[in-house]
Amino acid sequence: MTYTSALSAQDVDFDDALSLHQFNPTLGTLQSVTLELSGSFDGQAGIENTNKTKGLSATLQLDGLLTLQRPDLMTLISVSKNLITESVSLPKYDKTFDFSGTSGKSFDSGIVSISDTLSVKGTDFALFTGTGSVTLPVFARALSVTTGTGNFTSSYSTSGSVSAEVIYNYAPVPEPETYALMLAGLGAVGFVARRRKIVD
Repeated sequence: MTYTSALSAQDVDFDDALSLHQFNPTLGTLQSVTLELSGSFDGQAGIENTNKTKGLSATLQLDGLLTLQRPDLMTLISVSKNLITESVSLPKYDKTFDFSGTSGKSFDSGIVSISDTLSVKGTDFALFTGTGSVTLPVFARALSVTTGTGNFTSSYSTSGSVSAEVIYNYAPVPEPETYALMLAGLGAVGFVARRRKIVD
């Protein structure tokens, strides 16, 4: 039994929540709960050497982070992935501030997928059991850093989407017809045993 909740692409950073259907205990005995957190990031980075007399050597790095939490804000799943890592050597400022030309550079990560899976502990089964939904906080972060010496300006922007999937594995409650067949079978065994005893 699988349920999914998703948030469409939006600017990162964001804080939100995902609502997942709980397991209805009238269906049977819950044996395992598996959570999968997945999403995607699209990141852009730019750098401009603003030094009018000297060149620049620098490195740009952009990472995406997704975290799914329990209602009490304890972390369930946290996963990160590098989106951009680029080293550049740029000549002196070309007098046009545009992250391009001779003194600037821009990068685009494209769509980068990210995911991780968790087998929920039995002690947390109660969180996912009921006749309603469980609301799990989720947040996305863009983590950026530019290293270099000299005068420069760097810029980053990131968008991202996220979804969570819960899978319930359970032993179903036998249908009433199954109980009837079991009772009929026991009755037949008892009848045969009694008849055998009379014959003996």
